[in-house]
Amino acid sequence: MTEEKPQKSNVSPFISAETRMLDSVITELSDMEDLPPTKRRDLKSALNSLARMIGRSPAEIPANINWICIRVRKIVPAQHNITKKRLANIKSDALKALELTGCSRKRSDWLAPVSQDWSDLLGRIEYKHDLWKLTQLAQFCSALSVEPQQVTDQHPLDLLKTLIEESFVTRPEHVVANAIKTWNRLKDQISDWPEVV
Repeated sequence: MTEEKPQKSNVSPFISAETRMLDSVITELSDMEDLPPTKRRDLKSALNSLARMIGRSPAEIPANINWICIRVRKIVPAQHNITKKRLANIKSDALKALELTGCSRKRSDWLAPVSQDWSDLLGRIEYKHDLWKLTQLAQFCSALSVEPQQVTDQHPLDLLKTLIEESFVTRPEHVVANAIKTWNRLKDQISDWPEVV
């Protein structure tokens, strides 16, 4: 069994520990004296409303435009007793708040990096499609301090559970199945490819 490093409450293992979170944006907005008080209130309210609809606290949400836009697309207004227009207004104010506080749009700015061992292993992959199929497994395992030679059959199952909870891929079962198939094929094609423990 591998030892896992602790995660903050419900913060995803895919999120880098250095990632700025939404609660810091809310705090920064409170300190923006150049904005009228009603505008500050509306922007903070939009961020808090968005967090509620995503189902996480602001401290668990990356202050990243890309991350938020992916999740907003999956929000069904009727499930939150609001109209499509109200959701559009919340999204608009939330994006304004993120832009005003200098938040990034880059996906790479919120993703946790892979460990050196994972980077070395992925660097041995010749075809980019194979690389893509293993990247999320590498990110997930790196976040848990699980190196390639420590991967067990349980890790893909845990990855699947996390992808479903994160809801940022449309077919998580397909993603995990492809990772398993690719891992097993590369084990036969690349010398010294790790066995699953």
